[in-house]
Amino acid sequence: MSRNSEQILIIHSVNGTSEEDLHATKKAIRDFSSAANKDVKVEPRVFQIPHGAAPGATLSTELSEQLTASIGAVVFVDDLRPNVVYEMGFFHGQGRTVLLLTRQSIDSIWTTISDLAGAAVASLDKDIETVITLYLKRLYDDISHVKMQSSFPLPSKDTNYLNRLEPADEQDARFTDGACGKSVTIDTWGPNDFNVGINLFAGAKFVLMLRADVASADYTVYFRVRYSNRHGGRGTIWLGLSSVYRVAGLTYAERTFPAQAATTKWRILQAEFDDLLRKGFVLGSCSVDYIEKVRFRAGSKRQQKSHPIEFGYMSFGLSGSAA
Repeated sequence: MSRNSEQILIIHSVNGTSEEDLHATKKAIRDFSSAANKDVKVEPRVFQIPHGAAPGATLSTELSEQLTASIGAVVFVDDLRPNVVYEMGFFHGQGRTVLLLTRQSIDSIWTTISDLAGAAVASLDKDIETVITLYLKRLYDDISHVKMQSSFPLPSKDTNYLNRLEPADEQDARFTDGACGKSVTIDTWGPNDFNVGINLFAGAKFVLMLRADVASADYTVYFRVRYSNRHGGRGTIWLGLSSVYRVAGLTYAERTFPAQAATTKWRILQAEFDDLLRKGFVLGSCSVDYIEKVRFRAGSKRQQKSHPIEFGYMSFGLSGSAA
């Protein structure tokens, strides 16, 4: 049976790590594969931070490829030069499990990396093979436990929330009957707002089905939501998707994210509200828990009339009844 190779990146600075420690670390990573007789082989890849390199300068070279190709990293933190911190932060920001090694006391090293909650820190005075084995077992355990995604029923009249939409004001939207109940056709930038009023559970998504009369027609759809913050307060913001280039940031309270243009065939879009909240850098936010309105737009802000966009289905994950 062929053995695929997976990569563990070893990051250290010049003069910050001994050759003996590097050799022992590489050997322990290779021994992990052979000892477990795995179908997947784990290989160490050493990246040395050049002395005097500017912070982040190495990301424009070979390291950028090594960072994305590695499933985990071992970082020697006794010589915390800016580049070492930069590369270490890449893995932490991606939510990847990283092992930090030091010859200092664990308590003293934590004073310099206290923001890396959940990171594994081990002393090089301990048996390095045992330390590496425990780290790789944890890494593969983290990889194997993937968060289950919430499911949605197939589009149907019973689950189509468009059947219950109420216009928030005067607009140019046209309602027709389709295969999944009501559909809404928009051919103006609008805005075309509709009252929603539903509670959401944490991690809830929205699902939309849309099509256009002309291929590559543009649209924007976003929701006015309420969210909680870490201090017990609440905020309001618009979150959604748009195929219009650089439409994000229409106002300080709107966050829209790139989506593919509509086609003449039905296309299904879905996104998690909390994920959009995080991507929008809404500071202090925790989770979306209520939808006030939905807003549909066709074309772009520069167009009075545009190619019609038909929204044929809309569904949410709910934690409560409509308000």
